[in-house]
Amino acid sequence: MEPGKSCIHQPVVCIATMSDSTVIGFVLIARHGDRHENFQNPDTFAVSQTAITPLGKQLSNFLRSVYLDRSLPSYIAGISPSTSIFNSTGQVAVYADNDFPNDTVILDSTAALTQGLWPATPLQNITLANGTTIVNPLGGYKYVPVNGINPDENVSPKGTTDCTTFLNCAQVLYNWTLFQEVSTNASAFFAALPPYVGGRPIELENAWNIFDYMNFQASRRSQRNRLDASCASPAPKHEAR
Repeated sequence: MEPGKSCIHQPVVCIATMSDSTVIGFVLIARHGDRHENFQNPDTFAVSQTAITPLGKQLSNFLRSVYLDRSLPSYIAGISPSTSIFNSTGQVAVYADNDFPNDTVILDSTAALTQGLWPATPLQNITLANGTTIVNPLGGYKYVPVNGINPDENVSPKGTTDCTTFLNCAQVLYNWTLFQEVSTNASAFFAALPPYVGGRPIELENAWNIFDYMNFQASRRSQRNRLDASCASPAPKHEAR
């Protein structure tokens, strides 16, 4: 789920229609959902802290309706439905990039996803010896285990983290003649941007951050405020893209 997006792109799911077809599982590979704008250093690629938006937490609703509904042929055989007590034994394995404290947006997005797949239910409880029933906090919250992966110890989620070769290649790109020509050609466009980019450095190396900020602002501003911003027109954002 990536990237300061203003809409959700639903995955394409092939739902079995034959009576002899059975879904035995699925693998979901995602980044993160819709988030607030952030800043990624163009030299080190370190990112600033950001946060998932309510929009970015909606993917779980779609997945729950497809895979955890017993009435559908796409229901995963044998898995705990969303309305039942969560059972992690051999059913679910969740892994997430956890670059704490520098960047927790992926881990936060994962937590939101699991919360939406298995919402709280009063069934999540225990009964004490004296007959008292104790329900999990928040109306029966289900604690779905998430395995946080430290990018310094495992490169599988994001192989570019602290990768000297990647950083050197980025510098080669920035010094490339064609890159410099594009930067020169964009100078007039860059000169008009200062009021609209939240103080971000205005240079081609920083083009992604410029677009990310403008894209977020364009999709979040009220209609009234958009009239006073360059983002009211698609042209600046399109060129930044």
